[in-house]
Amino acid sequence: GVDIDEPGLAAARERFGERVEFSLARGEALPFEDGSMDVVVFNHIYEHVVDPESVVADIHRVLSPTGVLYLVLLAAWAIVATRTLGFLRA
Repeated sequence: GVDIDEPGLAAARERFGERVEFSLARGEALPFEDGSMDVVVFNHIYEHVVDPESVVADIHRVLSPTGVLYLVLLAAWAIVATRTLGFLRA
């Protein structure tokens, strides 16, 4: 998991232990290699970021060529988009 809230990350580390890796980072500068993620879950976050276009651009950067973004907005509906469908293409 990635978040900008260190106390929240500390609580998550305590709860999940070694089963999940957590990183303190901004969505505009994800600490992962290009094309290294098969799935990105962006759950109820989009409407809270300052620069959503930059965040989505960095998600695009880290997704593998066949990667999938699971995006939930305002709890009203969800989009599951594959990178190959062009959803994240600039």
